Amino acid sequence: MSGRHASRPRVPQLALVVFVAHAECRWLRVLRPGFRHCFVALRDGATWLCCDPLKDRIELSVLPVPPWFDLAVFYGKGGHTVLLGTTKPNVPRRPFTIAPLTCVTIAKRLLGVHAPWVLTPWQLCRLLQGRTHGFLPVGPASMPCEVSPAQPVNSALDSRRL
Repeated sequence: MSGRHASRPRVPQLALVVFVAHAECRWLRVLRPGFRHCFVALRDGATWLCCDPLKDRIELSVLPVPPWFDLAVFYGKGGHTVLLGTTKPNVPRRPFTIAPLTCVTIAKRLLGVHAPWVLTPWQLCRLLQGRTHGFLPVGPASMPCEVSPAQPVNSALDSRRL
């Protein structure tokens, strides 16, 4: 493999998987309430990178939050289910898999999860909380944090765009 990232060691990254409660897109209403969309935020050093796969585009955002800001709690206070874990960057490469380009597919690829039978956000949530992946639920009840209106945060989340 060539390129500038070929020699960079691949290490696990802290990851938040955010499951969106409400989506205005009519066809997402067939999915379990509270799990109609998902996106991933990855910690890269002191920076959070957010990948939000929407129906018509994939938004990549650098989240300008200070080091003390608890992003998981912020999303939890927004009414979303949030899981905290780490990526698995060194999983063995698998044969080519045909899969629909959905928020779940993108999340699995970002996290290093191979589970072709997992198609919905609810299935992904259950899988990630299992022993193999060990993601933990986080939110306002488990990690208190105050969000100050004086500290604007680009949440990279606007469910109206789904």
